Amino acid sequence: MDSEAVFASAEPLITSLLDGYNVCVMAYGRTAAGKTYTLMGPHAAVVATSPTAETRGAAPAPLAVPGHTSTRDAHRGLIPRSIQRLFQQMRGMIDTYSFKVSVCRASRRVGTGVGMC
Repeated sequence: MDSEAVFASAEPLITSLLDGYNVCVMAYGRTAAGKTYTLMGPHAAVVATSPTAETRGAAPAPLAVPGHTSTRDAHRGLIPRSIQRLFQQMRGMIDTYSFKVSVCRASRRVGTGVGMC
């Protein structure tokens, strides 16, 4: 399933969010199954898995650039696409919104139990 198909399946959640419902998206799976890639896109997955990315000065990909499209945008993950669509929909509304975004990573390492946020 490509990133556009994943976004299409999750896109109705943005409308639910703006209707006042709490929304949660969870990615789970084996190590190297593509969770980071699916949520953030290919650039973030490379930066997240590269031990020397920080020393090379690699910066994470921009979440969304309004009005800008490129080949790289076509591969953006679920989070950047959702944030862009959320702000697009909010632009046309009169109401004032306040929202909180949380990201939590839980992982189980051998011998250490489960690590949370």
